[in-house]
Amino acid sequence: MVSPTWFSIIDGKGNVRSNADMAYVNKAHARKMEVWGLINNSFDADITTSAMATYETRLNTISQLLELAQMYHLDGINIDFENVKTKDGPNITQFVRELKPLAQDRGLILSVDVTPKSSSELWSKFLDRSALSEAADFIMLMAYDEHWASSPEAGSVSSLPWAEAAARKILDEDDVPPQKLILAVPLYTRIWSEASKNGKVEVSSKAVGMKTVKDILAEKKLKPKYLDDVKQHYVEYKEDGVLKKIWIEDAVSLQARVDLAKSLKLGGVAAWTRSFGTEDAWKVLKGIQQ
Repeated sequence: MVSPTWFSIIDGKGNVRSNADMAYVNKAHARKMEVWGLINNSFDADITTSAMATYETRLNTISQLLELAQMYHLDGINIDFENVKTKDGPNITQFVRELKPLAQDRGLILSVDVTPKSSSELWSKFLDRSALSEAADFIMLMAYDEHWASSPEAGSVSSLPWAEAAARKILDEDDVPPQKLILAVPLYTRIWSEASKNGKVEVSSKAVGMKTVKDILAEKKLKPKYLDDVKQHYVEYKEDGVLKKIWIEDAVSLQARVDLAKSLKLGGVAAWTRSFGTEDAWKVLKGIQQ
């Protein structure tokens, strides 16, 4: 299936903006692929507080979403709410509970994106993963970013031990059935830059897709080394006096993620984002079905 980011809650009344494309749906269906339209909260905490506060505002969002799903012949809905105040967590869960039977009546699969468990107020603590798994068909664990865009130190976007620990924590602590948990893996990495300035090392990064890294390796004739601790290839090089570091996503790292999903008996794998993947990536990820 594919899950295009098409719908956003844009105000405190729960109104939804749509960027849906019927030609996209037709093309996907012609290739025997389901389309699960993604709805987000515009990643706006204040809008989310108001839009999820009452039955009326939640129903306004649900009604528009179901109408759009029917209009564009969708097969499912994916909910991606991020940057949410902890106090609004119960209202998010209630929104999913209210949406589920109505979506089910229309034959729509309902999935909810969740982050790994952490103490983060706006990105993790609001999520009641146990209750959400009871209400939805699938929980999509976004097993990234271990080291994020502004991380003070360079590192993998998602080392295998870190991703495994994140999945096991949800399975063990929240009693989420394995068949309902989907391991979402990154098809991107970060090129880290470490530059010395005033006696200190300044760290920055930019996200790139798998093809970009392959091109860099070929252009600079670099030979990555395999790091057994993170289960990834790694390379570093200097450019204009700046040290560059890349923890690489490739067929090897993705195969390890597929093997992890199989060993934990998870419902499957997902990936962010389609445009970052190479042909090698899709060959490996399809192996989850075998």
